[in-house]
Amino acid sequence: MRTLSGFILWLLACQLAVASHIVGGNARLTATNRSNQYFFGIDLYIDRESSLAGDVRDNITVAVYSRRNNLKIGQYDLPLLGQTPLSAGGNPCASLRPLQLGEVRYGKEIALTMSRFDDAQGYYLVYGVCCRNPNLDNLVKPGDTGMVFYLEFPALQTTANSSPVFVRPTSLYGCLGKPLTASFAATDADGDELRYSLVTPYKGFTSQSSGTSIEPSSNYPVVQWQTGFSQTAMVPGNPALAIDPATGQLSVTPSRIGLFVLAVLCEEYRAGQRIGSVRRDFQLVVVDCPKTAPPAPVISLASTLPPAAVKMDNGQLLSLTICQGLSPVLRTGESPDYVHQWQRDGKDLKSDTLASLSVKSPGAYTVVRKFTNTCGEPVTSPGSVTVTVTLPTPIKLTADGPLVFCPGGSVTLTAPGGDYTYRWRRNNGLIAGATEASVKAAEAGRYVVEATEPASGCVATDTVPVRHWAAPALVSGQLTMARGGSVTLDAKGADTLLFRWSPAATLSSAAAARPVASPGETTTYSVTATSPQGCTATAQMLVSVFTRLLIPDAFSPNNDGINDTWVIRGLEEYPDCRLEIYNRWGGLIFAANAQAGPWDGRSTSGVLVPPDLYVFVMRSERLPGRKQGTVLVVH
Repeated sequence: MRTLSGFILWLLACQLAVASHIVGGNARLTATNRSNQYFFGIDLYIDRESSLAGDVRDNITVAVYSRRNNLKIGQYDLPLLGQTPLSAGGNPCASLRPLQLGEVRYGKEIALTMSRFDDAQGYYLVYGVCCRNPNLDNLVKPGDTGMVFYLEFPALQTTANSSPVFVRPTSLYGCLGKPLTASFAATDADGDELRYSLVTPYKGFTSQSSGTSIEPSSNYPVVQWQTGFSQTAMVPGNPALAIDPATGQLSVTPSRIGLFVLAVLCEEYRAGQRIGSVRRDFQLVVVDCPKTAPPAPVISLASTLPPAAVKMDNGQLLSLTICQGLSPVLRTGESPDYVHQWQRDGKDLKSDTLASLSVKSPGAYTVVRKFTNTCGEPVTSPGSVTVTVTLPTPIKLTADGPLVFCPGGSVTLTAPGGDYTYRWRRNNGLIAGATEASVKAAEAGRYVVEATEPASGCVATDTVPVRHWAAPALVSGQLTMARGGSVTLDAKGADTLLFRWSPAATLSSAAAARPVASPGETTTYSVTATSPQGCTATAQMLVSVFTRLLIPDAFSPNNDGINDTWVIRGLEEYPDCRLEIYNRWGGLIFAANAQAGPWDGRSTSGVLVPPDLYVFVMRSERLPGRKQGTVLVVH
């Protein structure tokens, strides 16, 4: 009796350790931002209602094997990270068969070195556990059927790789006889191509008597289907269960009430080569939803488009023809009693669940309406709105001359004529008043015409650059020279320019870059320089000519008739000249204009100055600067 009681206790303990509560799940492997560090994870989905104390372990053990020969590369303990309930996704029909699903997460960072994981055939991670939900309708003995978490990854080589990560699921409910769509999409941190397919779930090597397993295999045992079920008919339906190979969107119109397990394989491709995969098992509940349905949603246009772009029939919107770049808004009636799901070509548009939708891609748009808080049949808009996206008719700008010209020039740009409205821009700025087919472009810049077709709203554009040749750079100036001398004219122009100087009579060359000028009187010379592109610039050079003064350095005002006055030859050329005489102490003793005649050695007061050396200063606007020096007075 004591022996029998002990056996019963042992049997109960075993059942608690392998209780039938598994809904599904998947493995994950992601590279971290630290060298050779990866995150290994197991996302386990359970039926919390049928779980017992001890079903959720504090840690689990996974193994990694070589795909080439099933040789074990490593074994890793993953601790429990947390548990989170899975929502029903706001589906009010979940109340017809309530499930309490939960997500159990295990994981840890693991060091994986490139030198150890270098096999070109890659590796696989595995964790087997028993048992599945015993209420599954499409498996034989589901309560004694295990599940295998399976993930393949490539050799690590020189670049870290992350496996695809499935989006977090919600409890999956479908109504009998009604179309159902659900996303089994994954994301890939490396941007690799992902391909999806339906596969038969793995059973593995576990059972009620062996709760977990990390045995290797090149061909894991699969579940046993009930009669009438198979990989292509995991969920009875018409149309049958299918998955979009590019998007991972699941679709089916269920034809039988029940609880069904299904499995999705996500394969990872890089440069056309398969490098890895990950599987997710999950379950679908099909219930007989009430036949009540909300009013069918009617799609209308919330944007203004040209009349020719909108097709209506008895007040119903049938189609839109829009130009590429436009995004008109479709809408349907909004109410807190309803939720909506927009579709394009029969496929759900992720996150587009409001009463309005901005459209920019071609396709047939419909909207599905459901009750917010009441279980009922979804209803689809009675007709689709077909959106056609067109390209504007190409246009080409023409010019009446070169697009590169000298400053001060211009070119007229012309767009094709027709039933257009025009706008012009220069360097992204709107040109005020430019609303015709032509515009005069005088400034350099990037000119853009926007020609709008009123019938479709399409905007055709064309762009031309307008540039200026560099104008010659010249510098005007002033020079002085003594009469009878010469001076070189230089307007600082480049030697590549063509020059024309005038007047040419007193120049060494009228075509030289730096001619020599020998004018007999003050002359203004003009120069025109022409660049190789024909651009011109002008400058002026003023040459002021002065007469040299012959200034004696001594005279003797003693009335002997010889050098009695200080006669400065040439001073008559400077009638505005003012003469100032200073003694050695800086005192002004004489001042007069040149027209007063030569100095006779007397001060301004008429007194003869004593013999000495005196300083003179002469000022004239025609003299190059101030003239000064000394003169000796002797008696």
